[in-house]
Amino acid sequence: MRYVIVTPLRYTINDHNLNTVEQLWGLDLETNSKFIKNINVFAPFQEDQHLITQNGSMYTFPKDSSINFTSIPNFKNYFDFFYKAPAIGYTLYTKICKDDIVHCVGTGYPVGIIANIILWLKAHKKFIFVLDADFIKDLELKIKSKKSAFAKMFFKFIRSFYSYMLIFCIKTSPLTFVVGDNLYDKYQKYGNVHKIYASWVKETNIISDPEILERSNALLIKKKFKLTFVANLNYKKNPKAAIEVVRILKNREIPVTLDIFGEGPLRSELETFVKDYNLSEIIKFKGVVSYNSLNTVLKEYDLIIVPNLNGEQVRIIFDAMANGVVVIGSEIESFKKIIVNYKNGILCKPEDIEGFANLIEDLFANRSKMIKIIEEGVSTVKTHTIESMHKYRAEVISNYF
Repeated sequence: MRYVIVTPLRYTINDHNLNTVEQLWGLDLETNSKFIKNINVFAPFQEDQHLITQNGSMYTFPKDSSINFTSIPNFKNYFDFFYKAPAIGYTLYTKICKDDIVHCVGTGYPVGIIANIILWLKAHKKFIFVLDADFIKDLELKIKSKKSAFAKMFFKFIRSFYSYMLIFCIKTSPLTFVVGDNLYDKYQKYGNVHKIYASWVKETNIISDPEILERSNALLIKKKFKLTFVANLNYKKNPKAAIEVVRILKNREIPVTLDIFGEGPLRSELETFVKDYNLSEIIKFKGVVSYNSLNTVLKEYDLIIVPNLNGEQVRIIFDAMANGVVVIGSEIESFKKIIVNYKNGILCKPEDIEGFANLIEDLFANRSKMIKIIEEGVSTVKTHTIESMHKYRAEVISNYF
């Protein structure tokens, strides 16, 4: 019996004929394989080895990896996807076996939705629908960004299609997993829905008690706070808020620096803003950081600003907690389920730039608060590792099927 994962995430083959994927996806699959055996990934095969990745790095599976890949037709965009949808459907219909447990990824291009429909039509008994992001919100932002009437109309159609099909898939799938409380609250009434919190933190990457003590002692005597922002530079991640916070702190003569990690459509605008307000000496754009390097990088900072306007994924919060970095995040629903204010992190309304600045100024004057937050953050992340996430999901699947 195979565990088949149907996903729109692409894979390729490197010069040594080894399967290669985006780095974080590789980490996720390898960890999953510790708890679920005989994984076979059905994904678009891309001949070009330059995959589009979140952090510019890729993961190559070793020759003896237990994870296998089956190619489905690749596609360039939504127009191309719908053109190739019949071929994708045929591949899934003919290559999925009746004994397979099928894991249908419902985010991004609707490959998983096609798989879900086919399995339902075939009266397949063992399939799972997985939703790891609120793609409807992403589509709404995309609609707002489009200038032509045709583009707006097309993406409104995509949004309507997704809205209906997500509910259909949850209703028809024996099991559904969603990431975070927002998606759970939104969809749990439609089927057998289970909630997980997505994390990439390995148990071995969480700082030790001696390291916590060392960071705490260093904080007490620091003359300058090092802040960081780690995310795609887009509207949803709200990077400009982090810059404006630092501008306010500079005007108040609070000694801080800010390093921004990530790329995205707002980078040019943000760089102009930094230059116009003479912030170039204390705000630096560091580009993309690979996940392999993230733990080392995060340890260099005292606080991370996470001013998201919305979102389900709290992975960067867990990464920061694992490295003893104090999280100051947006008071949005997904964050409020993880962060208890002034216990394991600090929350502020995303539009309240002065509020963010006030909180950092308060921490600068009261370092003991930070030490308690670091300790509680580490305790929190110990129950939200990538191992615990996959172990829980594997147990639910095993018990159900």
